[in-house]
Amino acid sequence: MKSIKKLFFKISLVLSLIFIVKTAQSQVLISLIFGDKLNSPNLEFGLDGGINFSNISGYDNTKYFPGWNLGFYFDFRMSEKTQFHTGVLVKSRMGVKYLDPYPSGDDELDSIMTNGGRVDRVLKYFSVPATIKYTFYKRWFMEGGIMLGLLAKGTDKFISTTDAGDKLTVDKIITDQLKRLDAGLLVGAGVKLKKKLGMSLGIRYYYGLMNIYKDPVDSKFHNNTNIYLFASIPIGAGKAQEKRDAKESVE
Repeated sequence: MKSIKKLFFKISLVLSLIFIVKTAQSQVLISLIFGDKLNSPNLEFGLDGGINFSNISGYDNTKYFPGWNLGFYFDFRMSEKTQFHTGVLVKSRMGVKYLDPYPSGDDELDSIMTNGGRVDRVLKYFSVPATIKYTFYKRWFMEGGIMLGLLAKGTDKFISTTDAGDKLTVDKIITDQLKRLDAGLLVGAGVKLKKKLGMSLGIRYYYGLMNIYKDPVDSKFHNNTNIYLFASIPIGAGKAQEKRDAKESVE
């Protein structure tokens, strides 16, 4: 009975994330047009994005993978200093650089890789954060919570140099080796540049709580980690405030 409940929960979670992902890209465009309709005294909507540096634990001599991310966010006002933050990162890349080459199944490629090369593992996710933000000093804030991820695609990039000195990059899809769902802890801190409607700048750190592989590749635990340098930009908030001020002046 417990196994059935767990299976039902996993299926429900996957379907929910798929629904969010399928509607996210169209919602970004719609939200840019009707952003003022999504803002109120207790709700702030906007775009969330920036650069990030990801890694996969359990590997030696690897490097952080730089990338960028973009999505939209909602900040729900809970009290004067507390907000609930959520949204969707439509573009969000994780992974790691400089993995040791391994047999790819392509004899020609494997022959080239023996001359020296590396493998960059690129994982593309749709990520859904859910954190509590607390303003502790003027416009400075801290946040903490969880983030769920739905894997869109996993790719290993075999990078080497041919005998002629040309750079060679060959992609191998590894999506079927990876778990579709990822989940972990998300913490961060930042500052709002203006008291009410300004852009926010900050840093977040994600620590995955799940082994990303379906079948263990070794005895080590391999989880996603990510450092985000982000900017949150309210969309339509100023226009929404003007409408509220105009309405109050008439009344």
